Amino acid sequence: MTLKPKIGNLALSLAMSRLYFRWVRDSQSGMWVFRRAILQDMTLVSDSMAFSEEIKIEALKNPGIRFHEIPVQYSSRLGEIKLNPWRDGLYNLWFLARKRFSGRGKKT
Repeated sequence: MTLKPKIGNLALSLAMSRLYFRWVRDSQSGMWVFRRAILQDMTLVSDSMAFSEEIKIEALKNPGIRFHEIPVQYSSRLGEIKLNPWRDGLYNLWFLARKRFSGRGKKT
């Protein structure tokens, strides 16, 4: 991972950790383990890149949900990169704040 994505991941992970009062190593990684049955206890509204982040938020908010974050080693991506670092990073930051302060993170 190059420097810009590393800084973005760190900023978003710190933001999530501060907003939800629990340390998150990598808020953008999809590598979390949990039982599928917990999905029924989650209010998920995102259908974009913030979906993985939203699952983590819902798990952090619910004390009855146990989860484990699995660190992953990033490597170069093969093929076309679909991520726009500034646009997608700012959207995810906005989503974090909206989900935290609106209670649901509803789409507008």
